[in-house]
Amino acid sequence: MARALCTFGVVVLLAAFALQLISSISTPFLTDLDIVRVHFNKGVVSVNQIRSVSEIRLGVWGYCTAEQDGGDFSCEHTGHGYSIGLHGPENAQVANIQASWTNGLAVHPVATAVIFVAFVLSFSTHLLVALITTLVAFLAALITLIAFAIDIALYALTKHAVHDLDGVSANVNFGPGYWLTLATVVLVLLGGCTTCFGRHRARRAGTAKAASATMTTDGEKSRFWRRWRRNKV
Repeated sequence: MARALCTFGVVVLLAAFALQLISSISTPFLTDLDIVRVHFNKGVVSVNQIRSVSEIRLGVWGYCTAEQDGGDFSCEHTGHGYSIGLHGPENAQVANIQASWTNGLAVHPVATAVIFVAFVLSFSTHLLVALITTLVAFLAALITLIAFAIDIALYALTKHAVHDLDGVSANVNFGPGYWLTLATVVLVLLGGCTTCFGRHRARRAGTAKAASATMTTDGEKSRFWRRWRRNKV
């Protein structure tokens, strides 16, 4: 049972690392793994007064846009902390997605690195390292939770900015990267707890086995001395 718990914890931490790694790569490298996406249903909206778009996908390292006529996505590799100017019909209004909103998305790769450390430590059979693994996993969960909160803030701010554009109807939704981050928080907490609990149970089982072996040896020695004394008499 203890071995099964340890194995389960390692697998869960590996899954958490994989999910957060994908979420950290994000848009524009993976077009479909954005954090927030905006689909314009009505009205002509242009990005930075360059081209009219029907959809915008915001990621950690940049953004992607779909042309108004239904063309393919084109992506901008801006790095973290980018800004976008959304211009309404006839450029009468401008809604800005500011760099201060997207700067915090850099927390995603930080969370990925800490989860990886917890995953590596989870292979140790030492109880102290198992406790450290749990602490690192909790730290990773906290950082991932902060990234999750930043995603929510970006969604709320983007929705408010877009809805301020007159003559424009748009749907603002969470992208797949957001849901991957949410799943990662749960998996990291679960993996950290099961790994520590499994190592603790394995140590207790090992201690009990050693104590049983010692008692058996002492009993055999005692019987040997009793026989020796009887034979001597």
